[in-house]
Amino acid sequence: MGKRLKIVIAEDGTELGKNCEKALKGYGMEVIMCEKDGARLLEKIKSEKPDVVLADIFMQNQDILGVLDGIKKGREILPAAQVKFETLTLLREGIKIGFVRNTPRMLACFDTAQVALPEYYQKHVAGFYDKNYRFQSALCFYMLQKLAGRSIKVAFTEAGKPYSPAGGICFSFSHTATLALCAVAEFPVGIDASPRLAYDGSIAALVCSEAELERLKFSSDAGKLLTQYITRKESRIKLTGGTLRDIGEKREDMEHYRTIIVDGQVCSVCFKDKNAISNSL
Repeated sequence: MGKRLKIVIAEDGTELGKNCEKALKGYGMEVIMCEKDGARLLEKIKSEKPDVVLADIFMQNQDILGVLDGIKKGREILPAAQVKFETLTLLREGIKIGFVRNTPRMLACFDTAQVALPEYYQKHVAGFYDKNYRFQSALCFYMLQKLAGRSIKVAFTEAGKPYSPAGGICFSFSHTATLALCAVAEFPVGIDASPRLAYDGSIAALVCSEAELERLKFSSDAGKLLTQYITRKESRIKLTGGTLRDIGEKREDMEHYRTIIVDGQVCSVCFKDKNAISNSL
């Protein structure tokens, strides 16, 4: 029999944490619970040497950045990603440590972790052919529950926009092959991410306004700028609940955006209210 996967979960006895612990143990994994305290978590990582660590960004005494800095170089630790957009500073720092690299080991965990999903969401995830896509979708769901601090049922519009039937919370999901993001806010929000694209004039002509095309002509990095425009437009679609056909709508946007680069990938967030993003990155 092969070595059991060892997982440390930093959680203060919540229902979600207990469900995850029970589900993972049921599939033969060694699960170690730890207080949601960064200093205690770092001690637990050093003593237990886990394969996977699940933790929030913010914890007592030390946040996840401090924990990661305290881990010795040369050991691969796979933290869970939680990103909550209350300010743009938090957005920037959250994405820096919130991106998830889908290593083979982490993908191997997916089938066992999936059982902790509610039955209705398991059915939703099972509808995706690609296992990596199923993993990312499940991860976004987990992030939402953690960030909301309560159980949130997720439904989808005909266009595929996720929402809470009970209301009271706004959120948006996005992922690439190596990046998973969840934006949570009290106001409508959309988020999109994409690997940096090479410039393609035909794509630019389809999706960009005349003003944007003019800026691309004089850009020193047209590929990066085009990717920014595309992610902004797709984040707008996720905010409004439109479809991909709307991406080619050639108009100067009425929404407000912020874009940052994470590990070479372009991440854009869209808001209706510019006051929601009054702080600049």
